[in-house]
Amino acid sequence: MKRFLILILFSLLFSIQSSFAVSPSLDETMEFLVNGDVNKNTWYMNDCNVIILPPPGDLYKKKEEIDLNKVNLNSFEALRVGGKESGFEAKCIGLCRTYGNEKKNSWVLINEVNWERNSKALSHLYSNFCTGVKSAF
Repeated sequence: MKRFLILILFSLLFSIQSSFAVSPSLDETMEFLVNGDVNKNTWYMNDCNVIILPPPGDLYKKKEEIDLNKVNLNSFEALRVGGKESGFEAKCIGLCRTYGNEKKNSWVLINEVNWERNSKALSHLYSNFCTGVKSAF
């Protein structure tokens, strides 16, 4: 009887302990979205506005700013480059992205990560940290 009671208590303790999974922080989530598994872009964030800086010496990339709260949450889709899922894109309500001096009404990010992983990270970002915009259409 004692062994049975100890076994039940141990089982309960183990199940309670394993149910406390640690959720990724905002910084961990954005680091994954911006850089994926291999990129090393410098970025910082303030009130759901993310700024991605071009790598030093890169003459082709420009500073990019995205207001994550203007992104239409119903418009995310996988971005394919050369037939391979390489990032994601989404439309915005109004202008949400500045690339250099250009204002854009979409967010395009190439992070060399497949859609399944990106969609999980985006869902976590918008469920826990930023609001985004939901369009009826």
